[in-house]
Amino acid sequence: MTQEEFEIKKGFPKYLQEEYIHVSWDDYKTGQGILGTDSLGPCLGITLYNPETKKGALAHIDSITPSKTELYPKNVIDTLLKALDVKENHQNLEASLAEESISFIKPEERHSHKIKKILAEYKIPVIGEDLEYHFAGKLLFLNCKTGKIESYHA
Repeated sequence: MTQEEFEIKKGFPKYLQEEYIHVSWDDYKTGQGILGTDSLGPCLGITLYNPETKKGALAHIDSITPSKTELYPKNVIDTLLKALDVKENHQNLEASLAEESISFIKPEERHSHKIKKILAEYKIPVIGEDLEYHFAGKLLFLNCKTGKIESYHA
């Protein structure tokens, strides 16, 4: 996958009219269909995708008060790898990040910064990111059939 597989769009996606696996706040899901989450504001959306198996994972973690231990930055990548049943071969995976608009937290203290370091340790490339502030929040979709990732500014 290349950077072209990550798109930033305006409006609402067609997925809102189609069936997709919804990932709620402070949760994650895996699958081979379309994974999607909404209301990304201060939260961070993280995707992991394996183009060989066409299986992906999407996590929606709260950047202010995370409640699930497995979704803290130090654990979320391990949790997603385990959910994808990836034990050692990480070089086939690709990641993306979206949102986390928190003006009062220094960039180096944000979850996205920590997640990028963990992904680098695992040698998993970040093929796209949309970490700029958007007043209405964002929606993030991973289409595991095509490998396309879309971040929508509603």
